[in-house]
Amino acid sequence: MTQQLNSKWQNPRSASVHAFRSLRARHLAQAASALHLFPTGWTVQSHEDCHGSLMIVVLPDLDDPTAPSFVLDGEEGAVKLGMVGEDAFEDLGEFDTVRGAMHRIALISVFPPDHGRSQ
Repeated sequence: MTQQLNSKWQNPRSASVHAFRSLRARHLAQAASALHLFPTGWTVQSHEDCHGSLMIVVLPDLDDPTAPSFVLDGEEGAVKLGMVGEDAFEDLGEFDTVRGAMHRIALISVFPPDHGRSQ
């Protein structure tokens, strides 16, 4: 994996191909259209890296700094989902579609993991 990442940075042409195959505006629209699955108070944002690859960020509109955010990255057929919260990143797996990843986020937003917090 490290070799693959290093080669992407060393070969600009490879980075261009990666950006061409990355998530697109239609994927952002798919993520936004899935927000009806969530409790109220969630937003979808897009961010591009220096190579033009699109990442989708799903954020809660909460003042709670411990509430997680989610990142969708990858390409059609291989959408990677990660959860960011409290100085940690958790890989939540790979999905065939953005909609599948959004379903997973919706479930987590309704039934958040405990992560060992004391009651």
